[in-house]
Amino acid sequence: PFGPGSLQEYIDHNPNRHYFSFPPADRQRLRPVALFDLLVNNADRKGGHILFQKRTRRLILIDHGLCFHTEDKLRTVVWDFAGEAIPADLPSATADFREHLRGSLAATLQTYLSLEEIDALDARAGTLLADPSFPPPPEDRRAFPYPPL
Repeated sequence: PFGPGSLQEYIDHNPNRHYFSFPPADRQRLRPVALFDLLVNNADRKGGHILFQKRTRRLILIDHGLCFHTEDKLRTVVWDFAGEAIPADLPSATADFREHLRGSLAATLQTYLSLEEIDALDARAGTLLADPSFPPPPEDRRAFPYPPL
C-alpha cells in the first residue's frame, strides 16, 4: 500500500570479522567472490561487504548499485588470486550462466539493466571463458575501493 520498496534479510554475523581479519582458510574460500565481482564489474567490494553467517558459516555478499557498468570499473579488496587459474568448476558455471544470459535471463534483466549493460556482462563472461584466470589489478586506475572497509 506504500508503493515500491525492498525487503532485506538480517544476517547474524560478527561485525568485527571481515576480509581484513579473515584467517587464511577463509580467504581461500573467496575465489567465487572474486569471479562474481569480475562478472558483475563490482566497483565497490569492500572488506566489510563479505560476511560469514554465524550459525552456518555460509558466505554472504553485500552488494549494491555499483555493479554492471559498461566501462571497466572493478574495485575490490579481493585481489588475492591475481594470476591464478580459475578453479575448474567455476568456468563451467560461468558457461552455464552465459548460456542462460543469452536465453531467458536477458529479458528478465532488462527490467533492471540496459541492453548495453547486459551486453557488457555477456562480454565479461566471454573474456573469462576465453582466459580462465584471475586478472591482476589494473595499473591505469584505482583498483581498490575507498574506504577499504
